[in-house]
Amino acid sequence: MSEYSEGGCASERARFWGRDALDDVELAARWAAWSVEGVGPVIMSALLDVCDGELVRLWYDRPDWAGVRAPRRVVRALEGILDEGPSVWLERELERVSGDTQLLHIGHELYPPSLLDLDAPPCFITVRGDPVGLQLPRRLSVVGSRDVSVRHGEFAAAVVGELAATECVIISGGARGLDAIAHLAAVSRGAPTVAVMPGGLGRLAPRRNEELFEDIVDGGGVLLSEYPWDVAPRKHHYARRNHLIAALGQGLVVIRAGARSGTMLSAAAATALERPICALPYDADDELAAGSRALIRGGRARLVSDAAEILEDVFGELRRERVVADRRDAQQQLGFVSSRAPEGGEWFDVDGFAASRGLSVAAARAELLRLELVGEVTLYPGGRYVWGAHRGR
Repeated sequence: MSEYSEGGCASERARFWGRDALDDVELAARWAAWSVEGVGPVIMSALLDVCDGELVRLWYDRPDWAGVRAPRRVVRALEGILDEGPSVWLERELERVSGDTQLLHIGHELYPPSLLDLDAPPCFITVRGDPVGLQLPRRLSVVGSRDVSVRHGEFAAAVVGELAATECVIISGGARGLDAIAHLAAVSRGAPTVAVMPGGLGRLAPRRNEELFEDIVDGGGVLLSEYPWDVAPRKHHYARRNHLIAALGQGLVVIRAGARSGTMLSAAAATALERPICALPYDADDELAAGSRALIRGGRARLVSDAAEILEDVFGELRRERVVADRRDAQQQLGFVSSRAPEGGEWFDVDGFAASRGLSVAAARAELLRLELVGEVTLYPGGRYVWGAHRGR
């Protein structure tokens, strides 16, 4: 799936999906069409129209393709799937999707209803982990720059950690920089977090964050994708991912955004979805925060300075006393309280670090990744760490 167009109505897009429970053959037929590269929600809706809501007719009645406005290459690919029965395509995908991973379709009881707010909601999503977090009543999407200084990283981690401590599900994109810091802050607080992937769950990106992704799942969070298992991330997938991030949350928190960035695409999607947007202020000469300032100045985002103001603006809650009380614990658990380092140059691993700080292995991995991002530890091949930013790695 690589082409999407805006426009239309979410209820119209979903009208065939929620009318009745789908039988196994019809569900398989819809997956077979969805798995074709180039078929997104708009083309899928057109296919359902020409088939009068029963996509299995593609195999048996061969309806006229004239009503499907799709590139010729997509039509040829759709014609190609008809050489085998529809169940074959779904069975192949389910061989990959097993264990803690599920394939959900519109109308499934675990499909996140907030995605139906999109003009073009994904017909199928794959989720790994506990999908209940996608429907919890307090969900915040958090986005920001991939280039993060130590000061900005610690500030962002503290704010998101405080939000996670008040039972907010944190949703982001799993990328390096502020996405990773947001997920880490939630994991370190024992809170569920959702990472929306730009490719299939068999092709997680970025690869350097694979341990973080495992910790997200182990901590009760979710990895989510609208692409089949083996689809590699592509450049145009990232803009679509930003729309899903905005839709899954009840509000969008812009930590730090450049004037032209993927974060601004998330802000545009949140505006279209009428989600409240909160933006944190930064120095006037900080180019990587020019987008944040533009959102505030243009009245599209509310100026906030801490977690309590975010909770007030998004959920209408005045919880400053609780947030302030949690702040010291959040900072200590995130590693902002200094501790003595091992003797200079001594190797240590995840297990040793976990034992020395009284953390679980998952929490230790999250903390070490945060420390690596801000330059306090260096990771070497074989999973060995040394304190400090060392040269000659």
